[in-house]
Amino acid sequence: MAAGTRPEYEPYADSRQLGVVAIRHACLWGLGVHAVLVVLFFALGVNILAWYNFLSCAAFWYAAWGSRSGRVVSPFVVASGEVFVHATLATVLLGAGAGFQLYLLVLTAFMPASPIASSRARGAWALGFLVYFVALVLVAGSIGAYYELDPVVINAMRLANVIVAFAILAGIVHHLRQTAVSAQRKLQERARTDVLTGLYNRRGVLEMLERCRADRERHGRQFSVILGDLDRFKAINDRYGHETGDEVLRRTACAIVGTLRGGDSVGRWGGEEFLIALPGNDAETAAQVGQRVIEAVRAVEAPARSSGRTGSRRRGPVVTISLGVATVVEGESLDSLISRADHALYRAKRAGKDRLMVAESVQCDS
Repeated sequence: MAAGTRPEYEPYADSRQLGVVAIRHACLWGLGVHAVLVVLFFALGVNILAWYNFLSCAAFWYAAWGSRSGRVVSPFVVASGEVFVHATLATVLLGAGAGFQLYLLVLTAFMPASPIASSRARGAWALGFLVYFVALVLVAGSIGAYYELDPVVINAMRLANVIVAFAILAGIVHHLRQTAVSAQRKLQERARTDVLTGLYNRRGVLEMLERCRADRERHGRQFSVILGDLDRFKAINDRYGHETGDEVLRRTACAIVGTLRGGDSVGRWGGEEFLIALPGNDAETAAQVGQRVIEAVRAVEAPARSSGRTGSRRRGPVVTISLGVATVVEGESLDSLISRADHALYRAKRAGKDRLMVAESVQCDS
């Protein structure tokens, strides 16, 4: 993960992408199964189903191709429509004993994960499939099968369809679980992310500092923090407006992230303050990182503004930052560490701003 940026997640991080992947996999799997059924039904002399399964292969190929383009609704409609017609046709021609009607229950179970927007509509469709399933079984049982196949073949078909239907249901459960995990992960991300800059917010900063503290307790690994505050930021807001101030914060955040290495993290501590965590760094190394931050912020190009009369572009505000550096000592709390960095920052401000000060070491009881 790039230091200080919004945390990255596994490929299933987005629920829509999760649905696209699930539909594509289901369609490719359906394409393979129906290709086998084409051969099987031709061998059994059930030519109507053989040719229908040939068309089914084309439908699943189209749905899989559509999902590769990021579409969800049309592939879902095509695939579910094929399953509905196939289950009906096979049940009428071969009888309920062959088990093809089970795929209507699969459609019913898949409705909660479907791309249909309205939950009420999803419920209505699920109920409709369930009612149709019962009616189809009753009708097929009353009229009998159109093709009289060997009972051994019918039993083998029923067993195969039960296995496939349960495998699909297991895939649906997995899909729903992944969707729930994705939603939970996104909520956690938002809870620790600053909306304006994309960095960690105060909560996220405290979490990363707790990880540094726990790592020190387990492995004795040193760490340092840098607390930074933009110089004259109130004047920038007053003179150039809050939109310019927000853009300065965003560009400053990008500049700071660009100076850090893997393992280092940065967050917005509050207002125009930023806090950098440097695991495994002593005060000297942290000061070197801080100097790079100062130089990077100096190079920030603040947005220019237009002159009201001439329309010419005037140079934006000069952006600088003052930093306070503190390295944890044995037995020190995070509050004490941040307080020392804050005092060092205050000394940097008093010394003329646009500079860095290192906090003095303290003795703490273990």
